[in-house]
Amino acid sequence: MTKQENKIKQSIVPSRLTQPFEVVANDMERMFSNFLSRPFETDWPRLSFAERWSLEAQLPRIDIRDDDTQVVVHAEVPGLKASDIQLELSDNSLVIRGTSEKKSEEQEEKGHYYRSEISRAEYYRALTLPDEVDAEKAKASYKDGILEVILPKKSPTHRRTLKVESR
Repeated sequence: MTKQENKIKQSIVPSRLTQPFEVVANDMERMFSNFLSRPFETDWPRLSFAERWSLEAQLPRIDIRDDDTQVVVHAEVPGLKASDIQLELSDNSLVIRGTSEKKSEEQEEKGHYYRSEISRAEYYRALTLPDEVDAEKAKASYKDGILEVILPKKSPTHRRTLKVESR
């Protein structure tokens, strides 16, 4: 094929047909980008990756252990003091909230330079517990950024193991 014929072919065949995988990749990128920034098709502002990450970072990571007599919850809430944490408890739900603010100020003698940096951490997590718990007997402690909540069950769980048979 000559250069002239190649130019004619390129002008006749749309570039989107010559690179189908690129078109599909671009369409998928646009679709997921729209979904992540507008999950419910509202007029929410578009968020950058960093902004989405900072919002997600405020959701503390948790472990929930369901024993026969109690439910134990561990939550990562670094940078807080025990007095910064609020817990709300009902029969089968637990809400963890925490807020802290750290200020640091610097002043330099040259000119009128002044800098103040404020760091805030806010945490919120609502959990549905695997069983009803006795809120009056619940205990919570906080050490090294880990919140531990021990929630005695209203009635013990009776578990039964089943043997899996092969056919």
